[in-house]
Amino acid sequence: MVPRGWRAPWSASRPIHRALFFSLVDGLAAYASIGVVERFAVPYAIRLGFSDQQIGLFAGIPYVMASLSNLVSPGIVARTGRRKPLCLAAVFFQVFWLICLLSISGLRPGPRFYAALIVFTMYATFGQIQMGAWGSWMADLLPDGSRSRYFGWRDQVTGFFAMPFAYFCAVLLDAYPAGRFMGFAIVFGMAAGFRAISGLAVWVQYEPPMSEEPTSEQVSFLRYLSGGGNRDALTAGLYFAAIIFATRICAPFFQVYMLRDLGMSYTRLTVLGLVASVTHLVFIRFWGHLGDRFGNAKVLRVVWPGIVAIPALWTISGNFYYLALLQFIAGICWSAFFLASWNYILDAAVPETRGRYISYSLVLRGVAGAVSPFLGGLLLSHLPPLGGYEIRTLFAVSAGLRLFAGMLTLGRLREVKPVSHLGVNQLIYALPGIRPLTGMYRAFARRFGQDNNATP
Repeated sequence: MVPRGWRAPWSASRPIHRALFFSLVDGLAAYASIGVVERFAVPYAIRLGFSDQQIGLFAGIPYVMASLSNLVSPGIVARTGRRKPLCLAAVFFQVFWLICLLSISGLRPGPRFYAALIVFTMYATFGQIQMGAWGSWMADLLPDGSRSRYFGWRDQVTGFFAMPFAYFCAVLLDAYPAGRFMGFAIVFGMAAGFRAISGLAVWVQYEPPMSEEPTSEQVSFLRYLSGGGNRDALTAGLYFAAIIFATRICAPFFQVYMLRDLGMSYTRLTVLGLVASVTHLVFIRFWGHLGDRFGNAKVLRVVWPGIVAIPALWTISGNFYYLALLQFIAGICWSAFFLASWNYILDAAVPETRGRYISYSLVLRGVAGAVSPFLGGLLLSHLPPLGGYEIRTLFAVSAGLRLFAGMLTLGRLREVKPVSHLGVNQLIYALPGIRPLTGMYRAFARRFGQDNNATP
């Protein structure tokens, strides 16, 4: 299965052709595993009886350790001169900690929280520590000008593969009554199996020779923060971290709101998640094409208003079909944000320093994403209710923070690669459905104007 118009990598040498194939196999299994763990981690915490403050810690602390692990990964890669050993070790330990997760429900209520916190922290840390090495590895396999389309195509294929598995897991959890943990044990056990399969694909994947990083280019994290390195990479990292902070201050509590306050079943909860996932996968190749052609900075500017509006709209109603519409909008906006932000960092750094700047960007995003859920949990007990729910007020706070984050940093992002010149307004006009809607509006305006002129 080859994306249309994307030929160069597949017509390259046989090792690279095979590497991209096994990268797809890795993605199929990894998406199925990681997607299920992330989707059902908070429901598992609710089933274990954690409070709002504990859920905030449960969602935040693992991201602190995971983000800080990115500070050591460039040094590991520099010493070994390879990226595959780090990626393989990370997969092995993720499988190990998923297996450990199966025994937590047998503990007494007191130790459960600390055991779950330790296990998820280690799982998240080993998942994150290899991201800079993996991103550098994949970027070396792909030529400039095709990365956005490749990652968009890969995410689309792997995402559509993972969705039926996620729905099956939700139905399985609904089949077990409240207070029973066997459903979660089966779900997380299958996730461990899929992650092991992805590790086998990484093991057989070809790794091209790594470009040696000159000593003069080895920018420390503190120098990176002070702007002494690549300023475009720093600006992008700060913007992405600010948006993640504003988003994750309420992100873990969407599921709390739906399960506890609205009384949804796991199946309905998963259906809403799948609406966003399907939309994400349908649009991601489109965003990849626009990012390669017109620039990722423009894509980020186009979707920023939607990212701001989403949590504000959640405060209006808890109707299932209304929330499904919001998830559809969220899928469009977040597919653009995550793809464009990832590819912007890849384009901003040269091959020799790409892994280091990816890692530093992930540190900023991880720390921001770790602190904000904890703050959200603390705020919940002090916020006034909005429409009967304090969590809705937290959604409104998130919308305001997203607005502020974009106003502060988004204007400083510039295109870092040669792209076609197109204004943001013209890019909006190129979005699916905008052109016919504009035509309908103009036709209506002309007819309305004619009727007004004919009126005596």
